Amino acid sequence: MAEEILEIHKHEDFRQGLSFFEAGNFEVASVFFSELLETEAFIEEDVSICRSWNGLSKALDGDREGVVDCRIAVQIERPSLQAYLNLARAELEVGNVEKLLIALEKGISLYPNSKKLRDLYDRYDRRGPPPLPFLDRENPLNRLIGQIRRNRKLHKATH
Repeated sequence: MAEEILEIHKHEDFRQGLSFFEAGNFEVASVFFSELLETEAFIEEDVSICRSWNGLSKALDGDREGVVDCRIAVQIERPSLQAYLNLARAELEVGNVEKLLIALEKGISLYPNSKKLRDLYDRYDRRGPPPLPFLDRENPLNRLIGQIRRNRKLHKATH
């Protein structure tokens, strides 16, 4: 499914924010995105994508709270693919690999044909096969056995 061009993409301040972002000036990019969110009224999808870029800009500028904006941005009914990509990058920036994988799984469930999401997932998924391969990875029994295994490995590594 192709992403539609949202109204916010036509807004000069949004384009300026993206320009500063692409130039690596995340602090100024965040100012543009923040001001847009405060001063303009957009549809939910536009607000989501602007909040997503703002959060990523803040995270890349060293503000760990920026990831929260990215998480909020994907809480709408049908978040954009870009919002998931931004969330993944923000989670990675603040070192939340587990939350990165969760975000990518949710993004892949909405955008199963996204090569970018799948490639990111494959790059950062360091989990082995589920303990009980005939059950889903998210099955409570698999999760419990996995936690016990991790705790035993940590215990062995520290003693």
